[in-house]
Amino acid sequence: MSGRENKKRHPLLWFLAILMAGGLAASYLAMYVNPAKAWYMTIFGLLFVVFAVLNAVMFLAGVLHWSRSALFSLVILVPALFLSGRYVKFSGSETEERGNLKVVSYNVGRFASAAKGLKLNEQECVDSVFRYLLGTGADIICLQEFHFPGGLRTKDYLEERFRNYQAEYYLNQNAHGFYGNVILSRFPVRSKGKLDLPKSANIAMYADIDVRGNMLRVYNCHLESYNIETEKFTHDLGTDSTLVRRTELKMKHSIERRAGQVDMMVSSMESSPYESLVVGDFNDSPVSCTYRRLSRGRSDAFVKAGKGYGATYRLFWPLLRIDYILYPSHFDCAGYRMEKVKYSDHYPIQADLMI
Repeated sequence: MSGRENKKRHPLLWFLAILMAGGLAASYLAMYVNPAKAWYMTIFGLLFVVFAVLNAVMFLAGVLHWSRSALFSLVILVPALFLSGRYVKFSGSETEERGNLKVVSYNVGRFASAAKGLKLNEQECVDSVFRYLLGTGADIICLQEFHFPGGLRTKDYLEERFRNYQAEYYLNQNAHGFYGNVILSRFPVRSKGKLDLPKSANIAMYADIDVRGNMLRVYNCHLESYNIETEKFTHDLGTDSTLVRRTELKMKHSIERRAGQVDMMVSSMESSPYESLVVGDFNDSPVSCTYRRLSRGRSDAFVKAGKGYGATYRLFWPLLRIDYILYPSHFDCAGYRMEKVKYSDHYPIQADLMI
């Protein structure tokens, strides 16, 4: 039977196969299109997993109906097979060597997210997070969305709670206290700096750390958030006629700002006198222009040594992986771990590096 006859017999199958293939192809293009010029392409990158699954379904449907659309779906899925390792790993790295630098990154969600589900007040959530972090034995800890109500000097407070760590941070202030990014290091911090992100409450900072005589610049970044309240969106969707448009504008502005923030980070890294470790909440997927640019010349700890699903955003698990530890490619990674502790809307990640 000819391909034309097949197409006539299964017009709906072909239509859906082409539609899903278009979405997946747009996901691939999202890695190379500047979000500042075409912000909506980032949405396709965020939906990469969804489009990959839908194309797999279309492939199976084509096989079951003896349609050549199966071959079409299979061809568009080939690049996804190579990209899937950024989301899921079936076997981790196996080495007898232990790393000499353990790094932890955790967006703690201002210690507010867990209180709803775990019935903890903020101080109980803080204590639980700090116990977890101290239990990791990390050499460097990078926190995003850290919240401190004030009343004490922040540095004294952190170094009292984290004995043997040097604390460096940049915090914004609002009516409820101070919030921002923190770097805790067992090794001496020789200097620090902050990237001034225009029109943003988010923070990207760095610390130059002397790791046993090797200088390493550690970037701890929390790139532009979407600021979409998912519960409110779901609740008001049927009653607020302007909600979709306002959400679209929020996403547009967030994506465009994040593209500018990535420009600033790349420029800073290129002018750095030291090799750079890039850690934090990128608010973007592994199939994105953000990831492609920040990972250039660096390896992804999850891709190298992770196992299982890599998704780090708890509310949409296992679809979104937005937290990363990227290290210079000539280093090695002896292990990677993501733990499903529920003190935030993010999961913490750990990497055992060899430098």
